[in-house]
Amino acid sequence: MDSTERNISESERTVGAVECAMDILLCFQRGGPMKLHDIHAATGLNKSRILRTAGTLMKYGFLKQDPASKAYALGPVFFSLAGTLAPALDRAKRAAQPILDALTAELGQTTMLSNAIGDERVVIVRAEPEHGLRYGVSVGQRRSLFHGATGTVLIAGSGMAIDSARNWNTIRERAENTYADPADFDAAIERARRDGYALSRRGNAFALAVPVVLAGETAALTVVGPQSEMNDDMRDTLRKRLADASERLRDAVDLWSEGINT
Repeated sequence: MDSTERNISESERTVGAVECAMDILLCFQRGGPMKLHDIHAATGLNKSRILRTAGTLMKYGFLKQDPASKAYALGPVFFSLAGTLAPALDRAKRAAQPILDALTAELGQTTMLSNAIGDERVVIVRAEPEHGLRYGVSVGQRRSLFHGATGTVLIAGSGMAIDSARNWNTIRERAENTYADPADFDAAIERARRDGYALSRRGNAFALAVPVVLAGETAALTVVGPQSEMNDDMRDTLRKRLADASERLRDAVDLWSEGINT
C-alpha cells in the first residue's frame, strides 16, 4: 500500500468522540435552548456521555449553559465563526439573485439556490415568477437532505459518503418513502453523479436540480414547476438552461469573492 492509499483510508475513518460532539451540536439546528433530556431524546446518546461531551464543548466556547435552568445553547464561538462567513454568503447572494431573477423570468418557473447544512438543505436565494404558479419557497427554508432532487444533487455533488443500509430508517422517514430500499437510494445518487442532474416528482409539482460549485462548495440550482408540464423535451430544455445559469453563477460568485463588483 502506498502513502496515497494510506492517506485516503485514514481520511475516511471517523472519531467516535467527534461524531458525538457533532450529533449534539446539530441538535441546535432546531432552534432554542435544549436541556439534557432534550439532547438525549434527539440523539439517543447516553446521558453521561452527553454531559462529558457538552462539558468539553463548553470549555472551548461551542456551548454555554444557563446556571438556573441548566439548558444548553450555542456558545460564542459560533457567533465568531458566523461573522467570518457572513460577508462571503452575502456576496454570493448578491451575485446570485439577478441570475435567478433572469432565469425565472425566462422559464416562468420558481428557481432557488440551496446548500447543505448538516442533514438538511437550506434555500439561500430564490426567485418566483410574476405570473403563474408559485410554490411558497422562502429564503432560509429547510428540508431534509434526503428528500427531493435538490438534496440528491447536493449529496451527489459533494461526494458525501452515506451508509444507506446503516441509516436506512432515517433516510426512509426523511425522504417520505421516496425510495424502496437502500439500493434504490444509492442508485439515485449514482445517477445524479453520472448525469449531472436529478429530477423528482411529488404531488402536482416537479423539481429539477443541477450542482453548481460556488467558492469551492457544492450548491444546488433548482427549478420547480407543475407536473403537467414535465416531459422529455421540457427536461432537456431545463437541464440546458440550468447548466448555463450555473456557469454564470459560478463566474459571478468567483468575481464577488475576489472583490470585483460585477
